[in-house]
Amino acid sequence: MRITHFIAPIFAIFPAAAGLVNMQMFVPLDDENTMHYFVKLSLGDPIDDRQREIHMKRAGTRMGLEIDEDYNMLRNSENLWLQDRAAMESGASITGINGVTTQDVVMQESMGPIYDRTKEHLGASDAALIRMRRLMLDSVRRFTADGTPPLAWQSRSTTRSFTRANGSFRSMRLGRASTTRSINRPHRSPSPLTVR
Repeated sequence: MRITHFIAPIFAIFPAAAGLVNMQMFVPLDDENTMHYFVKLSLGDPIDDRQREIHMKRAGTRMGLEIDEDYNMLRNSENLWLQDRAAMESGASITGINGVTTQDVVMQESMGPIYDRTKEHLGASDAALIRMRRLMLDSVRRFTADGTPPLAWQSRSTTRSFTRANGSFRSMRLGRASTTRSINRPHRSPSPLTVR
């Protein structure tokens, strides 16, 4: 079982080898495009060039081979992500697509720029996904309606949130936990989320 930590609104931290940390950032550029950043860091010695090359080969993100000078993927929907059908037929590759990151991108891009979520068939195992979507949409609606800071969260004595100041977000204390809404409220039973 693998657990991935999602840090709203754009960060994901997922398991790595001992002494390493893997983090991804999904930064929206507009309604249909997202910039993906992958960060691997060492809690001990610095990552050397050999380790970096191994990681980038495994991920499918080598500059000049899989990524161009503008950081666009050379494997893309226009060339069917350079899927190697011969490797699939021989059993050398299940997907025929080099790189774990590239395989993730294929799944994301193949859905199209804006996926029609009314076609989803979510089940009980998707409860966390359903709740996170509801939390994010509720947060946007509250911010739009009354300026409540997005995704406020509660600690034992204070509530903290990110507040927009001069075009960028900064962290600030809002005072006692009772002064603002928190994500630690009772949830309705999970049901498929409808986006309007």
